[in-house]
Amino acid sequence: MKKYFLYIALILGGAVIGSIVTSTFILGERLSNYLEIIQANYMAELGECVYKVYHVGDFESSVVALNDYSDKLKFHENNYKNGILSYDIITNLGMTHGRLFLLYDSKGKKDLAEQEYQKAVSFIGDRWHITSRNQLKEIILRFDSRLNKNK
Repeated sequence: MKKYFLYIALILGGAVIGSIVTSTFILGERLSNYLEIIQANYMAELGECVYKVYHVGDFESSVVALNDYSDKLKFHENNYKNGILSYDIITNLGMTHGRLFLLYDSKGKKDLAEQEYQKAVSFIGDRWHITSRNQLKEIILRFDSRLNKNK
């Protein structure tokens, strides 16, 4: 009797473990799809924002578009703190502040440019080994030129 009880327990235990593994796989797959959709939305918003910055030609509109995008990222940053999207959000925040740095610098607003440069470096400086303003400028312009080709 004990022998059959052991077999039944093993079978039931295997079924429970199998269903847990299957459920985890299904949930993981759904989470992965959800995260891909969120990331695609961020990239679409980023593309629109960058397009406005480079093609509208109005300084104030460009600053507003970048600040709006930055606010959206900061809002979502708290939801994904130390999560899968955290790296993307922080990188986008750094790049957005870098774009603001370039705008303010181009208009001779040195104090605002310096503030935005420091913010950009605080987000992406260590990751990308940014050591100068020219290096940040080159990275942003190279990245944005690829985004603009897609528009």
